[in-house]
Parts: sequence; structure tokens; C-alpha cells
Amino acid sequence: MRPDTANTRDHNNELLTEIEMNDREDSVDLSIQSSTSQLKPCYWGNLNKEQKAVYILLIIVFLLVLLLVVIIMNLQHNVHTNTSSSTSQAHICYYDTSSFTSPASTATTATPEDSDRLSEIEIADTPKNLIVMIGDGMGTAFNTAYRLHHNQQRTILDNLYKGRYSTNPLNNSITDSAAGATAFSTGRKTFNGNIATDIGGNPLGTLLEALKRKGKGTGLIATKSVTDATPASFAAHALNRNFQHMIAKQLAALHLQYEWTNCSVIDILMGGGKMFFDSWGFDSASYAQYGWNSYLTDNDTLYTLCKEDMPIIGLFADNEMPFYLDLLHTQNNRVPSLLDMSRVSLKLLNESYYEQGFFAMIEGSKIDVCAHVNDVACIMNEMTQFYDTVEYVTQWAQQDGDTLVVILADHETGGLSIGRQDSVMQAEVSKGYTLHGMPQQELLEFYGDYRVNPLITTRETDATQSASYVWHSEIIDDIEHTTMWFNQDIGNATNITQIYQVIEQHWFELTEKEKYFLNFTFAHNGKLYEALTHIINVRTNTAFTTHGHTAVDVSLYAYGVSSDAFVGHWSNHEIGQLLSKIMDCVDEQNEQTSLLQQMFVNDELSLCDATDKPHPIILEWNASIPYPWGSLLYGQNCVESW
Repeated sequence: MRPDTANTRDHNNELLTEIEMNDREDSVDLSIQSSTSQLKPCYWGNLNKEQKAVYILLIIVFLLVLLLVVIIMNLQHNVHTNTSSSTSQAHICYYDTSSFTSPASTATTATPEDSDRLSEIEIADTPKNLIVMIGDGMGTAFNTAYRLHHNQQRTILDNLYKGRYSTNPLNNSITDSAAGATAFSTGRKTFNGNIATDIGGNPLGTLLEALKRKGKGTGLIATKSVTDATPASFAAHALNRNFQHMIAKQLAALHLQYEWTNCSVIDILMGGGKMFFDSWGFDSASYAQYGWNSYLTDNDTLYTLCKEDMPIIGLFADNEMPFYLDLLHTQNNRVPSLLDMSRVSLKLLNESYYEQGFFAMIEGSKIDVCAHVNDVACIMNEMTQFYDTVEYVTQWAQQDGDTLVVILADHETGGLSIGRQDSVMQAEVSKGYTLHGMPQQELLEFYGDYRVNPLITTRETDATQSASYVWHSEIIDDIEHTTMWFNQDIGNATNITQIYQVIEQHWFELTEKEKYFLNFTFAHNGKLYEALTHIINVRTNTAFTTHGHTAVDVSLYAYGVSSDAFVGHWSNHEIGQLLSKIMDCVDEQNEQTSLLQQMFVNDELSLCDATDKPHPIILEWNASIPYPWGSLLYGQNCVESW
């Protein structure tokens, strides 16, 4: 045995047998053993006093520098702990699903809507980040109108087109936003009005909640109230969408009842709806006690936020945020645009969850509102805001390289038609709610579309077919406000001349026919903003079939990792299931469903608000709200009485 091998073994083995010790002694060179027994003095002992002092001084300096670095890092960490109140303290979150156990009780409703088609879809890769963008009410014709209005060969959405999908809920042919968004967020069809609950009213785990269980960052951004149907369906649970004060409580504080986290399930929540939080005491003085680090109410501090400020809640309007067209032509810099909120949110989520990834839902909420009132100029400007945001998000995803972006619409609103023909529209207009009292015969004789539109000079009987085949969208470019802004602005008008002046300042010069129409509406206490909307649509040659939603299929657009999985025709709930499959969070979503239903049965999660009677009320709910068939609490009441 070599001396160095023996020496190594001697150090590594403390317990040796006597035989091993004898073997070791026989194998060691005595000359080496003798030389190593005379140990040299240690290096420190060879130093004089001056050298020792220098070394001690160097050690002290090193420790002081190290302490200074720690102090500086701590100061940087705390510099943004509160953008609204200096008393707020940073909140450290934990997420632990290891202790989760499913409750014994499960919902009685079956899930026949599980899609066989999904089993045929091969998922190439699971992206780190998922961004779902929803243009509320944005039908396929809206994209066509945008393309024509901006004289483009293809829009950014055209380049991302993958397929289309049906939107019907389980109780009607035509969906509302609650059932539509719930299909995306839970992968389940439900009844209109339900927020992330099945047809029995049992709560369902959402895509956002499941991805938070996986440790990802989460964000919800909207231009209406954050308590409105679409954002609410990703992080709240209610038997009816109109319980917005209760939904606000869930968005802000439901996580306090979870065992698997002590922090908000939503890292960034931005939009309108401040009134629904104020009503129960959530404000700039109380937000920290609910686990939020930052509370914003204006645009001033938006771009000063850093990742240490999360979780962040920004409520920039009492209810809905302003229309983009109105925002462009007013001196209101305190309200951020959809692009502003999205840009900041993606930056912070990516910085805070760079390794884990994040989920964000970004909604262009007010496209739907414009379509409900048939205001084509309003629609085109809200589409501009949404398209600008889509362009930014997809460019960000391209640079990131590990992100999936999916662009959807919950339904189509308004039945937009690019073109109208007078022979058809006269009969429709004569019954239309915009005219308020004008006798049908007088309307037909005096106020035909062709005779109102200054761009079409012929009478109906002489009009050529080509005259009705021109869409005059260039008129939209000169319009400075929405007709809803007009309705607010003329609220105190006492004479028709004031109304003419407002229209000619912000819309266009009126013809005598148009003035007569407005004057007649004014004299009969009609709704002037609806009359103005009609004039705009006649001038532009735009038509709508309804002031509500339609059941037409809408288009699906996607970009990034595994985006080709969306090719083809789908049902809206299949898209929700596909998103969960791609993000590999089906198990987490099922676990969240089980937890929520256990809380529901144990009276720890309320789906109704007895203090907030919806208006208008569903007839069957006028006295109380019974749980529907299929509920885990069937036979009991969600609201005993109002």
C-alpha cells in the first residue's frame, strides 16, 4: 500500500480493527512517519504584530462592505413597497398544494360536454406563458370593417387566423358574456348569467386559479369594471353576474380562505369598478390587510411600478373606463389605455415569474358596449385600441419565444352589416326605437335613408344598386366623440340650437333633413343620441340587425407556442379545455373545483348576495333565489328573501 493511500484512509476512517491498525503500521514508511511528526508552526504564528493588524483590518473592511451591500439591497427592495400609502408593507406569498385533499362531496351535474376532439390533438410544447385576449362582442364582421376602414390588405388578426367557433350556452341559442367567458375559463358550458359555475350553480375551478396553483403569475386587465362578466369568470364564482359587489369581494379577498396560499390569486388586477370595492370598505386605507401591496386609482404611478409592488390592484374608474375615442379627444391623462395597462402588466409579470411563467387575460371590454348602441365610430376606435394592444403583445411574445397568445371573442354583438339598402331599412327604421313617435307614414314619405344621406342624392326609386354598395367609412375619421358622450354632454341642453352646435363641432355639418329629424326627436322627448347614431349609420351606409348579441360563429386567432393546435372549428367550451390541456393544468383545475365545492357546501363560499338585488330581477327570483336542480345544495335557497 502506498503511503499517500494509507494516509488518506487514516483520515477517513475513525474506527479501525486492531488487525487493520497493524496492517497500517507495517505499510507506512518510518522515515515519512518520523518527518511528519514534527509539525511546522502555523502561518499565523509566523506573522509579526504589524502584519496581524493589517490582516485584521482587511477582514473588518470586507465585513463592512458586505454589510453595506446588504443594506443597499434591502433599501432597493423597499423603495416601492407602496405606491399609494407609505404604511403598506411588502407581502411575501406562498403557494402550497401538497397538503390539498379532495372533499368527499362532488357536484351531481355530469360533464357530457367533454370533447372527444381534444384527444385527437397533439400538443407539441407547453408554453411558459399564456396570454388570452378577448375582444368582447367582436364579431368577424368587425375585423372586416376595420380592414376596409384602414384600407389594409390584411389586419394583424387576419395574419393570426386559425379557425372559428360556436358560442351558444346550454339554455339559449345566444350567449351572454358570463356564459361565454365561463366556457373559456372552465372548459364547461353553462347558463347565461353564471360566473364560473355549472348549470347547477356549483363553482368550477378556472384556468387562472389552476395556473396559480402551478406557481405562475396571473393578471386580469379590462376596460370595463373588473367585476364585469368576462374578467370575473376567470377568478370569481357567482350564480348571477349582477352580484358585482360580492364579486369584488371575491376578487380582492377570497384567497384569505384558501389553505394553499396566503396571497392574492391575482397578481395584477386593472380596470374600472372602483364603486364595487368602495361599497364594502376596500380602499386606499384598507387594501393592505387583504394582501395587496399596491392600490392605484390613476395613471400617475402606473409606469413607476416595480415587481416588489405586486400584488397590484388598479381601479381607474368608478364603473367603466372611458371610451377610447372620448379619451383621445379629452384632456384626461389620469386614465390609462388598454395598451398602457397591458405593457406594464406583462413587464412586471415576466420579471416576477421569469422562471415559472405567467397567465394574463386582457379584455377590450367596450367593443361590446359600442355595438350595443350601434355606434360604428365607437366600434372602430375601440378596435384600434384592441388591435394596437394585440400588436404589442404578439411582438412581445415573439421576442420571448416561450409564450402562447390566443385572441377570442365571447360572442358577436349588434349584427354589424357593412352596407344598407333603403328599401329594407325604411321598414326597419319605422319600427326602430330611435325614432320615438314619428308617424310611420311621415317617416316613409319624409325621411328615407337615401334622402337623408348627403352622399346619395337620388330618391329611393331612382337609386342605382351601386349607390348602396359604397361604405363611407371615411366619415368616421372626422368624428371626435361617441354618441354616449353626446348623450352626457347635452344633458342640460334647453334648445335644439345648442344640440346642433355640439354635433357640428364634434361630428359633421347637418343637413336640413337631419336637423328636422333631430328637432322632431327633441320635441317628442326622444333619445337624441340614438337619433344621432342613426344619422351616422345612414351617412356611412352601415346597418345593424340588433342592439343585443347574436348567435353567429366568431373567429379564433392565435400566435406562438402550440398555436397550430387551434386550427379548425370548435365550440367555445372546447377552447377552454384545449387551453388547460396545452398548459398542463387539468389536474390543478380539478383540485380547485373540488376545493371550491367543499367551501360551497360548508357555507364558506357564497354565490349570491342577499343585500344586492339584481335589477332587472329574474322573475323567478323576485322573492328568493333557490338553488337550481343539480346543485350540491339543491332544495335550499341561495337567498332566503330580499
